[in-house]
Amino acid sequence: MTSDQIQIPEPQLPPLPAEDPAMTFFQHVNDLRSRLLRAILGLIPAVAISWFFKTEIKDFLVAPLQPAWGDQGFLGRAASASLGEARTAW
Repeated sequence: MTSDQIQIPEPQLPPLPAEDPAMTFFQHVNDLRSRLLRAILGLIPAVAISWFFKTEIKDFLVAPLQPAWGDQGFLGRAASASLGEARTAW
């Protein structure tokens, strides 16, 4: 079989949905701006709630490490209680 005999069909692109009209560059930029704004507005309460519960979140994440930390013979705790305590450890 030669390369002249091999027929490769043209790719068929799916048609654009009716609710997805063509947009200009500036319409895309405006859409991106609104999506980024919504994402940031969604992150603000998530970060605020996480900051409020930061100690509980840290304790939850460090809990599996504590037994292994003691089994290895390391002194102290597996994670520092605050950033200031971590700075003095180094």
